[in-house]
Amino acid sequence: MDYIDKWKKHIKVVHLHNVEFYNNKYTWVPVHPSHEMDNSHFNVKDLIYKLSTSPSVFFIFEHTPHTNPTESFVNEGINWVMEIIGV
Repeated sequence: MDYIDKWKKHIKVVHLHNVEFYNNKYTWVPVHPSHEMDNSHFNVKDLIYKLSTSPSVFFIFEHTPHTNPTESFVNEGINWVMEIIGV
């Protein structure tokens, strides 16, 4: 978080995803609240909030398409992020 504070006023775009590892390779997956407690994904809630306080920041939701998440899973993640940042 100290690193984020250092650069906070310069951060304008956040490419938002989590990571899953398969056979020593990683793929991008949509952020989702279930990831925060599963001990398999990075905890990103506090980081998302911290980044949301940067002036004029916006988020781009990304994931590797072949992970094929359901529409509801993606939407749950989007709604979760909106709650975190107060939208």
